[in-house]
Amino acid sequence: MYVEARLITLILYDTKSLKDKRAIRQSLFKKIQNKYNVSISEIDHLEDVKYLSIGISGVSNNLKFLNESLESVILFIEESVNGDIIDIEKY
Repeated sequence: MYVEARLITLILYDTKSLKDKRAIRQSLFKKIQNKYNVSISEIDHLEDVKYLSIGISGVSNNLKFLNESLESVILFIEESVNGDIIDIEKY
């Protein structure tokens, strides 16, 4: 059994309030959970309007499949959010 996780930090361009950030986060999380079999949560920068740090993790018996799945999630995030990924940490 393999467990992998990623900590992704994004800078958001369309947020002016925590309410805007929450709407973006909830929409993104729902799309990811519907499309991929991973766990996802906001980890850091909870009160910062411009930054979103999310953790994603997965479990599989095939390490290659697990890494490809997490990379697919990262690509999906890049395409879905009006912002840039500024950091990705692998665990």
